[in-house]
Amino acid sequence: MKTQFIPTPNNWRTMAAHPLSALVEFGVGINVAAMANHMREHGYDSDEAIVTWEGQILDGRHKRDGAAIAGVIPTFKQF
Repeated sequence: MKTQFIPTPNNWRTMAAHPLSALVEFGVGINVAAMANHMREHGYDSDEAIVTWEGQILDGRHKRDGAAIAGVIPTFKQF
């Protein structure tokens, strides 16, 4: 997958999910609260960027929610 880092969008906390992201069911096997606690304790792993396409989240809806809960700023890549 070809991606490039982009600046964190101002609307990252409310950024919509891209319709293609619906192909992967949200929440299956992911504990967002535990993810947020990990981010709070260890910071956000910049290698685990949220991937956007057409101004929407293609991959990383859980990471976005975890970062918002933890109060950390995630990194972003554009597809």
